[in-house]
Amino acid sequence: MISLTTQERKTVSTGRKVPRPSYYSAQNKQNVEISEDFEAFLILVGSKKRHEAAKWISDIGDLAGSNDDRDGLLKEWLDNEQTTVDAVVDELETDLAAFDTWRKEFINDDPRFAAIPEVQQLIRDLQSQAESLFSTQRRMIHRAILLGQTETRLFNGGLRAGQMQQTISWVTPLTSYK
Repeated sequence: MISLTTQERKTVSTGRKVPRPSYYSAQNKQNVEISEDFEAFLILVGSKKRHEAAKWISDIGDLAGSNDDRDGLLKEWLDNEQTTVDAVVDELETDLAAFDTWRKEFINDDPRFAAIPEVQQLIRDLQSQAESLFSTQRRMIHRAILLGQTETRLFNGGLRAGQMQQTISWVTPLTSYK
């Protein structure tokens, strides 16, 4: 508990609320009663500062609300990007599987030919070119995972929604005291 002067304790004791107001905790996903120290702060800080803070919360809420269009565009871009990445990965999988099948059949039709230096060089040259496709495929798979995680964090009731709800919920304690 914070240390208060005798006069501050008297002011706080006459202004206390039972139960104390609460705010929404995004971390706990539930309403949490404010602490006695925060209640003392709210009582002692004065109504002008509390109302100014409540106004800022309202202003921030209005600004965040106006970002719905931006968020919609971001979600659309993420979805389109995910679709493109998925298509590239699918195409590369098909091409690389076909190349691998051809490579195995090319050498295995007659094992005697596998020992010919030019056959080995041809296969190595083709494989070195195919390696860039493998690398692209791995990058696209990584990109797909990153896009999915980004979308989950931003839009699926995660960080943004809970944080905004928590911010807005501070209005209740701020406006509960005279």
